[in-house]
Amino acid sequence: MYQSRLHATNGIISLAVDALSGELLELVNEASGDNLVKTHLPAAYTPFFLEVFKGTQKLPALPPRYLDIQKRQELKPEITVTQEADSAAISMRYPAVCVPGGVLPVAVDITVTLPAGECRSLWRMSMHHDEEGLEVQRVLFPAISGVWLGDDWRDDTLILPKFAGERIENPVGQLAAAPACVHWKWQ
Repeated sequence: MYQSRLHATNGIISLAVDALSGELLELVNEASGDNLVKTHLPAAYTPFFLEVFKGTQKLPALPPRYLDIQKRQELKPEITVTQEADSAAISMRYPAVCVPGGVLPVAVDITVTLPAGECRSLWRMSMHHDEEGLEVQRVLFPAISGVWLGDDWRDDTLILPKFAGERIENPVGQLAAAPACVHWKWQ
């Protein structure tokens, strides 16, 4: 249901986002032509997910999608692509976030930079709100789903720097599987 895509490239990698909602649609290795975003899950929100507390109520706060924007045009993010000869950037400004049953005035600014001569992308996010009693407790950013390298996910390896390093072979299979053992000691 995407109307158009906005592209940015540094000649090594390229990104495409939806022109209306800012959802990430493509992350492509230019040399191989491999789009790392293999499956787009409509229920998975990109590019961010927030968990906010309004008073004592915990709410998921999400970027506006098509139906939200159709109902309220003021929710449409401002999206700008700055394309240079060998670098690029995509900037998105969300004026508010959607929560079950409404909207919260949390402005979210995102910039994705593709530096010249590099095969990495730099993702930055900032938020601002002035609403009393509203607290952002959790941020998932960048929220990207359906990612794997090549034709098959089983030969991929995920390396995380968290907790002095973690290496996960076949992360799609491992993270979706039931745990091999229970790690708590209070049983």
